[in-house]
Order: sequence, then C-alpha cells, then structure tokens
Amino acid sequence: MSRSIARALLFSGVAVSLAVALWLRQHEAADEQVLESTLAQKQRLFSPLCFDPAVTDQVRFEDRGAAVELRLKDRWRDAEQRVIEDRKLEVILATLRTTRAERLDGAVVPSDLGLEPPRHALELESSQHSRRCRVELGAKHPLNDRVVFRRIDGDETLVGWAKYSATNERLIELRGLAAETVLPLRSGDIDRLEVEPQVGMVPYEVRRIPGAFMLSNEQLQQRADQELIAELLDRLVSLKGELEETDRKLSDPDWIVRVHNGPLSMRLAFFRSADGLWIASDELVFRARQSDLSWLVKPAKAWRDLRLTYYERGEVRRVEIADGTGRTFVYRRQPDAQGGLDRWFHHDRALKDTHLLSGLQWDLHRLRGRAIVDELTTLECGEQCARIKMIDVRDKVLVDVALDRRASDVLIQRSKGPVMVIDQQSVENWPFTALN
Repeated sequence: MSRSIARALLFSGVAVSLAVALWLRQHEAADEQVLESTLAQKQRLFSPLCFDPAVTDQVRFEDRGAAVELRLKDRWRDAEQRVIEDRKLEVILATLRTTRAERLDGAVVPSDLGLEPPRHALELESSQHSRRCRVELGAKHPLNDRVVFRRIDGDETLVGWAKYSATNERLIELRGLAAETVLPLRSGDIDRLEVEPQVGMVPYEVRRIPGAFMLSNEQLQQRADQELIAELLDRLVSLKGELEETDRKLSDPDWIVRVHNGPLSMRLAFFRSADGLWIASDELVFRARQSDLSWLVKPAKAWRDLRLTYYERGEVRRVEIADGTGRTFVYRRQPDAQGGLDRWFHHDRALKDTHLLSGLQWDLHRLRGRAIVDELTTLECGEQCARIKMIDVRDKVLVDVALDRRASDVLIQRSKGPVMVIDQQSVENWPFTALN
C-alpha cells in the first residue's frame, strides 16, 4: 500500500472518529437539556395539600354559610360529636394531596384568579406539624377543566392551575359526608373478634396471631381457616347502612360481635326485623343496606381450618406413596444446586414423569377440604386407604395423609387431623401408579 493511500485512510479514520464524538456530544447535550427541562417542570408543580392526609386530624371549612370543624378522634366527628363518613373525607384529602398544580410565576393578581374571595377554602392542622395549611379554590379555566389553587403553608404561598373536579364548586360538602360505614376500620386493623351467638350456641373468639388466626371457646382451641376469616373481616368492614337519626329502641339482638383493634373495641349488635336489618354500635344505629346475615351467623366449628397441610415444599427429599392395594412407591428428590428443575429417582433410576411429583407437592401445599366430616374421627377404609408421606433430609415426616377413594367424593385425613371431604378431581392426577 502506498504512503499516500495509508495517509488518506488515517485521516479518514480520524475524521470519522471526530464526527462520531461530535455526534455523541450533541446527543448528550440534548439529553442533558431534556433532563434539565424535565426537572425544572417538576419543580414548578406542587400539591394543594401541605402534608400527608394520614397525619391530618383537623379540617375546617364553611358549608352553606355555617362554620364546620371536623376532628379525628376514634373516628372523624363534627363539633357536635356527630360522626361523619371517614373514608369519603380520606378520599377527598388524598385526591387533593395527589393533585398537581403548575405554579404561576411573577406577579399574581388574586382577584383576577377568583381568589378574592376564593370560591371555597379549607384549613387543615396536624398534631405532627406546627404550621397550619390553608387550601383555597379559585376560578375555573374558561376552556378546560383546570382550576386555580392557592396554598398557604406557613410563610410560603403558592398559586397555580391544576386539573381538578370540584363538586358544586366546593372542595368539601358536609351533606356528602353522611356516615354510612358501620365499622370504620380496615380488615388488617382487626386483632380479635368476640362472638356472642344466639341462645343455645357457645360464644367463641377469633384472634389474630402472626401469619394465622386462632379459634377458641370452652370446647375447642385450634387454627381458624385463614381464607374464611379474611372474608369475614372484609364483610364486617364493608357493612353499609343509613344512619338512624331518631332514638330507635332495639332489644334482644340476634347476634353480637365485639371487634378489637389494639386497646380499642366496638360492640356491634345485629337485629333482624320485618323492616330490615338493624346494626347498633356503641352509640350509633344503622339500617343495613343488605339484610342477609348468613355469612356471619355461624357456630365456631364453621370457621375451623380447612387447609390440609402446612409445610415447605423445598424441604422435601423423599416421597412415599401407598396405593391402597399393598404397593408402595418411594421416590427420592435431588434439588438442582443452580435453582433449575429438580431430579427425581426411584432407587438409582432417574424418572421422566417428574412433573407428576411436582404437581403432587403443589396440590398438597394448597389443598383445602370442602367440609369437615364430624361424624368420622378416622377413615374407615383400613388397608384399602391410600397414603402419602413427604419426608425431609433428616427423615422427619412433613406430611402424612390418608385417602379413601372408594366413593365419588374423596375422604382425606392428615395425621392427627379431622376427616375432610374433597372433590375427586383434586386427586385424579396424583401418581398412585409406578412412574417412568
């Protein structure tokens, strides 16, 4: 290659490198400008509410010419100690908190923006903050759904436009806060239930423990069914009704539940009558929107645990399956050290149908009975019972269940547990024959 050609190629390479570097620098500069523009735009945004609604405990505003003051105690109440709908107020405050107003810079003329006087205003206080927050609603934009907000937070005042839908040009309407929730708690707040049933039924208690619920009365103490209790708690906190303003006399309740939340408790008494279901708390009476009580009126045994087993599938090293005809199949599990698929062996022979054993592990881990058969204390199939054992590396038996598969419904019983009935299809893929 001649020197002139080599020199030309060298210069061409340098030129290309410089062009690429210049192109990269231009794009980096453009990216920096976009980032700076985005950060500047975010800094122009503010929330109309100064602090988190979760720490707000006083709200003041005007409603139809009258001053209204709401305070958070056991629940939100007005100055006359009448309760209001906690969740509706919480939603209003949360909506204000998450709204984003774009700040107006420069000289602002409040009268031009509907702020002298404002259409509506809120004053909020928090026991966790020394300053008071004032939120004012100003004019509505003539061409879109934006409105003016002015936020006064101590010595700082911010004014801006935000997308916000105000009900009747107001931030809060008192009539929209009428109490309708019987139990102002979330299901996760409930620690314990004391149930006083009708005459002839034994009272019982459901108590939350780490990761589970316990069921107890003078006749039993055992684990409660987590799915059933979770549904029960959800139903309790979802109870809705119309608050009875008159002094309605109620006596002889059909069912009583005392709900505990830490040191606090609330007594709910349920009264069925010809004109519907009435629910009385310690101080309030609601006419329930739904009169059905079948989800609640149950004896203690209806809440017993229906889950068959509790074990960690990763601990299993051996599975023993007896088919009820005298044959027993023993399979050894070899976990993959890299987290891949496990290998299973029958003696020294590697199995191909490993998915059936993995499926069996999963089924046993999540299987729930359809009902407990109180008439039986043990299965009656004798040597014809099928049996499955899950055993760990220390030869500890993690799972030991027996099955009676002779009928359309399968009866199943874990060691020292109740007899339960499950559907036939729940076990139809379990490997009761030799695996390949």
